[in-house]
Amino acid sequence: MIIPEKYLRFIWKHQLIMADQLVTSSGDRIKITDHGELNQHEGPDFLNAKLRIGHQNVNGHIELHSRSSDWKKHRHDLNPKYQNVILHVVYEEDIKFPIHIPVLELKSKISQSLISVIADVFETENTGSFPSILHCAKSLDKCSENEKRHWIEKLGKKRFLRRVNFLTKELIGENYDDAILMGIARALGYSQNIKPMQTLIKNLPLDYLKRFISYEENDRVEMMESILMVQSGLLVSDKTGLDKHSKAYLKQIRSLYEFSNIKRGVLLERSDWNFFRLRPANFPTLRLAALSRLLAKGITQSFLQSADEIVKTEQRYQNMFEKLAKLFRVKAEGYWKWHYQFGKKTKTPIAVFVGEARAAAIVVNVLLPLLLCYYKQTHQNAYCKKIWQLYLSYPSMDRSQEIKTITSRMFKHKNWGEKGLIEQGVIELKTMYCNPLNCLECTIGKKLIQH
Repeated sequence: MIIPEKYLRFIWKHQLIMADQLVTSSGDRIKITDHGELNQHEGPDFLNAKLRIGHQNVNGHIELHSRSSDWKKHRHDLNPKYQNVILHVVYEEDIKFPIHIPVLELKSKISQSLISVIADVFETENTGSFPSILHCAKSLDKCSENEKRHWIEKLGKKRFLRRVNFLTKELIGENYDDAILMGIARALGYSQNIKPMQTLIKNLPLDYLKRFISYEENDRVEMMESILMVQSGLLVSDKTGLDKHSKAYLKQIRSLYEFSNIKRGVLLERSDWNFFRLRPANFPTLRLAALSRLLAKGITQSFLQSADEIVKTEQRYQNMFEKLAKLFRVKAEGYWKWHYQFGKKTKTPIAVFVGEARAAAIVVNVLLPLLLCYYKQTHQNAYCKKIWQLYLSYPSMDRSQEIKTITSRMFKHKNWGEKGLIEQGVIELKTMYCNPLNCLECTIGKKLIQH
């Protein structure tokens, strides 16, 4: 097997080589004083390295390739950026150049256990299984169930504290409800539409929108929907080709927006939003319809106060979690009950704008971290413990296919995968360790590499 360059960069960065056995292809011993800095831009892979090759101390850059022949294949011999390369590190020296910089072949300088793990990772990528499973999925059985569970639970706690710290920094004074609504906007935007969702809600704080507090509930919802939809840029300006329902909706939305006399906000364009590879239920149009209703609710009912009352009155954690999640569930209604995109009617009605799984995710990722922050700042330590216990005991709600695949591959005990803490830990492992190849910062990765 020939190791791909990205894994060679990983190996060199972490110096996972037999350092006392390094010799150039011409027989000169190599001592590494500084292996260099990983280059994120065009040019050699590692910059400003310090080596002793034979009897000479040299400073410069290092280039890595799977094969030595890649040097000319990539035309580095014609590129002035590579003039200061002092060592060509390759997995296999398949060609010897008559006149060339020193070459270090790593094929016999990497442990078999590491090569075995990389082979499994490479096979996983080639079969198309990644990113739906972990890089090291085929090697996971080398770690015991208890080792994996302990690490994943630790990551689940780490993920929660990271969210607490992140949301705490976002708090302005004691505006918890604004912070909650910003968190909701991010959660409804998913990774693809977080930025435009944040942009919309950032300029519409609750205190500003409370000018509509005296409106009837339906009128408040319609007003919030008109503001978000117009400012989102997702409604077409031309009525040509629209059905009667869409024409009437467009006329109503524009009229309400004019009447609102809103002086804040940023007008976005459709190009700011992403629909590509999204399930229709996750289209930003439906998410804005949901956010409109949660905004209308937040104007008259503090999410913080409602949640605080549930936490302080409900004793059973399962009931507590369900009641908290219910604060964010939104049934489908109005124009968007029959449309995923403006002007395009669905054949069957849409049931919900925010269902159980997404509401649960908002509780876990937004509400609980902010409640913990609130109880800490108000010195209510007993309720800090209650929030922690709720987080540690809530049942898994996401059940995305990716999480189910990883969890089932990692644990034979099905009941472990039903815990929300395990679910959060797996998400943390995937996003913060596996995807960016931070294997040596991962307990499982270190165990497999050093096995």
